[in-house]
Amino acid sequence: MSSASTPCPPSIRSKKSSTAPAGPGGKIAASPWPSSSTPGSAGSASTRAKWRSWHARRSLLAGLDIRCYVSHLAAYNLPEDPSNDVQRRLLETLVAMLPAAPISLAASSGVYMGEHWHYDIARVGSALFGIQTSDRPQDGLQPCYDLSAPILAVAEHPAGRRVGYRGVTELRRPSRIATAAIGYANGLPQGYMTAGVAHVGGHAVPLVGGIAMNMTMLDVTDLPAALCPPGARATFFGAAQPIEPVAESLGCAPNAILTQIGSGTRKIHSGGT
Repeated sequence: MSSASTPCPPSIRSKKSSTAPAGPGGKIAASPWPSSSTPGSAGSASTRAKWRSWHARRSLLAGLDIRCYVSHLAAYNLPEDPSNDVQRRLLETLVAMLPAAPISLAASSGVYMGEHWHYDIARVGSALFGIQTSDRPQDGLQPCYDLSAPILAVAEHPAGRRVGYRGVTELRRPSRIATAAIGYANGLPQGYMTAGVAHVGGHAVPLVGGIAMNMTMLDVTDLPAALCPPGARATFFGAAQPIEPVAESLGCAPNAILTQIGSGTRKIHSGGT
């Protein structure tokens, strides 16, 4: 994919679900209701009573075109958490009371948890970009994205000059500062200034001056000028700077960063068929 602002947009580039035995219209055996004392269980007395009431009046659902029953694992990134199995059994119990339809439980991490988690539809998201979403390493995932932006201008600044809003960065030496056409409006988190670096011409360079709406400044003093002229691209996310450690540093899930890269960012898909 690619990112965004006219006339020089930054850009992000991006390069089966299995089924359980019960398919659309198939039957799933009801499992015992989990105890209300089970950690992570939604099987309280009030929940059981509500669903049994719906089951008793299932004729009210006869006119509905139910395409799928969907749930999402609460402990999706902790495959060994016992609450996952509690949730799966509860889903099977509830669905057994309702008209037959396909089931979807697994997202990216659930695909790696075994076929009995897959059911009819798997909702793969972050894994399509090669992003890990589980505490258990997911074999075969490699970053297949890069978030990059063109350099708009390069300027020389003396030591002691302050750059950025409120002069947040004081330059400690004579510096060459490049301005890239990307900011928080393009999906680059403001905390990225301390959580990540940019790569220009294959070299890591620090961010300075904070991250503005559509512009970010880079300290390219230590790079040969030929590597970072206006028009060269600076890469912020990619194989050299994966999203996962940045997300961990910012205290959020990787897909919280990925989904910030919205409509203001030009997206380019390459490879595949």
